[in-house]
Amino acid sequence: MTNYQIIENAKNELGLDEDLILKTYQDWKRLGYQVKKGEKSVMACMIWFPKKSKVKNEADSEEVNDGSFFKSKAFFFSQNQVERIA
Repeated sequence: MTNYQIIENAKNELGLDEDLILKTYQDWKRLGYQVKKGEKSVMACMIWFPKKSKVKNEADSEEVNDGSFFKSKAFFFSQNQVERIA
């Protein structure tokens, strides 16, 4: 089951609106938004994350996905709980 399917199933189980846009804190931050102070997550569920390992070379070290995944709890916030970072 993909993360998208996991998230959609969890939204349906909680009776959340299908049009509700849910993203993790880090996803909102990457898009230029900040979760408003005091907001609690709308939903939490276990989703897949890529396992990353550090590869060192002469210049620097970088994180690379080694092809494996693990499941971890993620907390989701809606578009109504965020504001654009100035």
